[in-house]
Amino acid sequence: MDEAVRRWRQTGRLHFWRETLKTQGEGWHLAAEADGIRDLRAIMALCRTAQHPARFALGLSASKPNDGPTELVLSHNRAWAPDYWVLSVRQQGAVLEFGADRLVELEAALGDMEGGHGDYTIGGDDESQRIWIWWPPR
Repeated sequence: MDEAVRRWRQTGRLHFWRETLKTQGEGWHLAAEADGIRDLRAIMALCRTAQHPARFALGLSASKPNDGPTELVLSHNRAWAPDYWVLSVRQQGAVLEFGADRLVELEAALGDMEGGHGDYTIGGDDESQRIWIWWPPR
């Protein structure tokens, strides 16, 4: 693991939850407040420059009562296909693995979050793998 990846620490608030209402975009949702967006940007920059696989465990802020994991793990590996995207849910939380093209897609979504935009999906071709880019819960 690269030293910069190993030393990175979270400071911002992130939200990741599963929405069941079709009117709210049924599926997984990602939102971040300004400090959380800065954290995600730092992670994307480290992923882009890391020589070794990069893995980041992020604590999540409560989004809805009992509706989301408490941890999101982001993982990038240069050896994966550029369009690689796998979202899985485990007991301890959610894991998102992504290749280089999906890294670019995620970075673009961060720009939209910063500008207060959202309400669209990114990620895999399978609907269960897609993530809604959303606004932080109130």
